[in-house]
Amino acid sequence: MRLRATVGMGVLLSVLAATGCASSTPPLTEVKGVVLLDGKPLAGVRVEFIPGDSADRRLPFSQAETDDNGRYELRCENNQLGAVIGQHKVIVRRPSTRPAADAPPPPSGPAIPVAYQSVLNTPLTVDVKADQQSYDLVLKSK
Repeated sequence: MRLRATVGMGVLLSVLAATGCASSTPPLTEVKGVVLLDGKPLAGVRVEFIPGDSADRRLPFSQAETDDNGRYELRCENNQLGAVIGQHKVIVRRPSTRPAADAPPPPSGPAIPVAYQSVLNTPLTVDVKADQQSYDLVLKSK
């Protein structure tokens, strides 16, 4: 009987850990702003905030696509609005997937410099703070 109780407790703990009860989501805060390239809004691009060390895959990243005015509002990979509080590397690139067949094509625009498209080379970093929600991203083509 004692063995059955021990096995049952082990199964229960395994289920709780697998469903996320054993770990908590890091604090998130709202993050929005405008992406500018050479002073002009950059429409139809994907913005990704990668927290901490890019090798640390335990922290969730956040992303958004800019609207026609270059505005973005991040959504975390767990589908909650915002980004993890702390230091982030930021990449900006054109979306790699086509929208649905009935959706309008994404806006075309100027080429995004290669440096901004790689987490290893991007010069963009943002320190996301709990008391600040607006972060404009200024890119330069030269």
